[in-house]
Amino acid sequence: AGDVRDELLALQASNGRHAQDLMAHATLAERITFLERSLGDSVDRHAKDLEALRHARDEHARHLSVFSENHGSVEERLKYVERLLGDSAEKHARDLKALKAAQEQVANRFEDVKVAHLQHASLPERVEQLERSRGTSADSRDLQALKEAHSKLLAAQGRHEKDLEALKAL
Repeated sequence: AGDVRDELLALQASNGRHAQDLMAHATLAERITFLERSLGDSVDRHAKDLEALRHARDEHARHLSVFSENHGSVEERLKYVERLLGDSAEKHARDLKALKAAQEQVANRFEDVKVAHLQHASLPERVEQLERSRGTSADSRDLQALKEAHSKLLAAQGRHEKDLEALKAL
C-alpha cells in the first residue's frame, strides 16, 4: 500500500508540473491567432515584393525593347566591325606598298647621285685643270711677279751704281 501511495503522489506531482507547463503555454486560440497574424504579415510582404518584381520585370522588358530597336543585332554589328577592320587593313596594305615604292625611288636616286659624285673631280683637281687650260697657275704667277721685281731691283741697282760713280768723280 505504501508503494501505491508513493506512486500516486508521484503522479499527482507530475500532473501538477504538467498543468503548470500548460498554463505557461499560450492557449491554442492564441497560438493560432499568432500564426495567422505572422502568416498574414508574411503574405502581405510577399505580395508587395511580388508586385515590385512584376513592375521591375515590365520596366526591364520596356528597356530591352527600346535597346533592341536602337541597336542592330550582334551579327549586324560584327559585320560592321569586320568591314571597318577589313577596310583599314586594305588601306594600310596600300599605304605600305606606296611607301615601299617611294623608298625604292629614293634609293635609286641616291645611287644615281653617288655615281654622279664619283664622276666629278675634287676641288683641287678642278682648280689644277683650270690652271692648265689657261696656261697659268698660282705658282707661275708668283714666279712672274718675282722676275718683274728682280728686274726692277736690277734697274734700280744700275741707277744707284751710276749715281755712286758720279759722286765719286766729284
